[in-house]
Amino acid sequence: MLTDCEKEVTDCAAALVKASGAVGRALEEKAHEVNARFDALTRRRDELKAEIAARKVTEEAIDAALRFRQDVFTGTQNPSFEMKRRGLEVLGVEVKVSGTRFWVNFRVGTCPAVFDFQTF
Repeated sequence: MLTDCEKEVTDCAAALVKASGAVGRALEEKAHEVNARFDALTRRRDELKAEIAARKVTEEAIDAALRFRQDVFTGTQNPSFEMKRRGLEVLGVEVKVSGTRFWVNFRVGTCPAVFDFQTF
């Protein structure tokens, strides 16, 4: 985005040199808008660079992440009924039953899966 904006600044500057009158005023206004957008993008880039530089991965953070991974792994090896139910709730699973058919919807899915009890 910043590169596109820099190109637009160059294009505006080249056109502004050649223009006069109403066209020149319109190009000046456009140049001010492009400059403002360029300044905003530059500020945002600098903010993001500062955020990235400020984030430090500590040994404690790594240890906590590894403990969490082990807890999740242990919990999925022999989950209780409540843990299974909670997992289905988090995934947004919804099951509808009608006669010999049932539909399974997921919050992240695009279309429901339809099953027939007779084929199971």
